[in-house]
Amino acid sequence: MFSVLFRKYPLFRTAFYVVLILVALACISIFTMKTKRVPIVEKLEPPVGFPGKTLTIFGDNFGDEKNDSFVEIDGNRITASGYISWKNDEIQIMIPPNLQDGLLFVSTKAGKSRPIFFANEEDLPIVAPLSERMLQPTLSLVSPASGAVGSLVLISGSNFGSIRGNSVVVFRSRNSEKEICANERDFDYERWSDGEILVRVPDGAESGSVFVRTDKGESAARSFSVSHSVGTKTFDSEKIYALQLDEDIDSIDADSYANLTIRVPRPAVFSAQPTVTLHSCKPEPIIADLKNTVIHQVRISNSIPEKVSFTQDFVVTCRSVQTKINSKNVRPFSEKTRLLYGVSTKAAQEIAGKETNPYLIAKSAYEWIIKNLTLITKTRNPEARVLDALERNAGDAYDFSILYTAILRACGIPANSLAGVLVDADKTTRAHWWTQFYIENFGWIPVDVALGAGLPFSRFSETENFDEKSFYFGNLDDQHVAFSLGQNEIRPSLANGKIVRRPRSFAFQSVWEEYNDSIVNYSSLWNTPIVLGIY
Repeated sequence: MFSVLFRKYPLFRTAFYVVLILVALACISIFTMKTKRVPIVEKLEPPVGFPGKTLTIFGDNFGDEKNDSFVEIDGNRITASGYISWKNDEIQIMIPPNLQDGLLFVSTKAGKSRPIFFANEEDLPIVAPLSERMLQPTLSLVSPASGAVGSLVLISGSNFGSIRGNSVVVFRSRNSEKEICANERDFDYERWSDGEILVRVPDGAESGSVFVRTDKGESAARSFSVSHSVGTKTFDSEKIYALQLDEDIDSIDADSYANLTIRVPRPAVFSAQPTVTLHSCKPEPIIADLKNTVIHQVRISNSIPEKVSFTQDFVVTCRSVQTKINSKNVRPFSEKTRLLYGVSTKAAQEIAGKETNPYLIAKSAYEWIIKNLTLITKTRNPEARVLDALERNAGDAYDFSILYTAILRACGIPANSLAGVLVDADKTTRAHWWTQFYIENFGWIPVDVALGAGLPFSRFSETENFDEKSFYFGNLDDQHVAFSLGQNEIRPSLANGKIVRRPRSFAFQSVWEEYNDSIVNYSSLWNTPIVLGIY
């Protein structure tokens, strides 16, 4: 019967071939799916995760290499940098921040796995609310209980927080109750976890006590002694300055919608300048503190011919610094694997000659500059090269600071140039630059080569027979307000944007203004910070 129908009826033959083709395609599809092997997720470890921690996905058919495959959680793909390892039966990822609870999939060319639920520990409901007292940091061990500046201290306890954030380790003086926090700029924090902190004794610390401060409170303090075999550092006097910064942007001409970003330097925080507060800011900044800058932004839809002004008022505490060094006990930097040493020095050692004592090398370099270079009291052209000072045997305070820092670094001595303002006795200010160098087991030693060379300057309390050259090596008055400790490298936020730099200004900063191509031109005026009051 089939053969008769097949021969006599063409439509029957056509229908038969169509059915045959469809069956073949279905078989091929089933075979292909079996060959590709869709990924299977069996379990997560841990099933409840925390941002910044590792999440392991166990299963099968993930493929031996990631290639174009990906993990998706709550509708969000994990970015390339989030993958730690990828195997056929195991994937390790770093749980990204701000991730919500949701379904987790593994997706490959073969298809998408069945979902499995992932829970973010931060989003889990708290069964029983903890009291503030229970959340406060607790300190159970400080080891060792004594050490020199820069030495490592292990602090054990609980509730420190898995990420440091704004939390700090504080060293409090026994006599004056002054506090010195371990400084991130000096790479004092070596390790931080919820139950253990490895920290270095910060510059300026004195014998007294140490404790941990978080946003939940302070731990109990444990006694700690700071040894001073190399010498002593004291902060003899203190002044509180009310400083005002002003910037004007004028005659903005733009083709279309554009953004102009202003990055205002903030005064630095370190042992000689322990507190800085942004008292007021007009207009309100979009970010009050990012990379030690206050960020303002002007949004432009068309040209703005009138002036746009920005004002910041800071309250800054400044201390005078006095150091007494026993040079016989100063040794060359021994812990050369320490990050502070690697960041602050170069390899060359020729300038030091046969001398190996860092303190004596620093003093000789200070005296060499004062003897061989003539000080130019007026600040040179902002674009002038520092090396010109060596060729001309003359330079300004900026040249003296940068050259001195470079010489010390070339001799293997960690050093930084500082930028800020110098406050004269009549409260007038001017941009100024000086230096600090680091001695192992002691800390930072201030040096102002320009003032030591006789830069005209009136101190608040003048004394007879005051020797500038002797004083400004190792000591500093409380009339220096620092905005930068070394260069503040800021990455531009616009891929194809344009930036404005301000060399030889009161801060070492790579970006001061940033704008896109839509802005044709504009003018800007940055005034040197002025003193509103001294307390």
